[in-house]
Amino acid sequence: MEKKNKLSLPIPHFVCTGGCKYVSKIMGKCPTQGCPRARNPLSECRCKNNKHGNLLDLNSSLMPK
Repeated sequence: MEKKNKLSLPIPHFVCTGGCKYVSKIMGKCPTQGCPRARNPLSECRCKNNKHGNLLDLNSSLMPK
């Protein structure tokens, strides 16, 4: 019997592109204080490996490291 890895996130799920790495199962806005995308809509992600491609860092130039 082959084991299948269960995804912890549904497809689609939603991520912040500001570098704070916030991920949600529901559509909404980034709640992270100090994130350059705080209070902005989350982006839809359809990844199947929970890595989100480059979405998490698209607008992260202002996020402190």
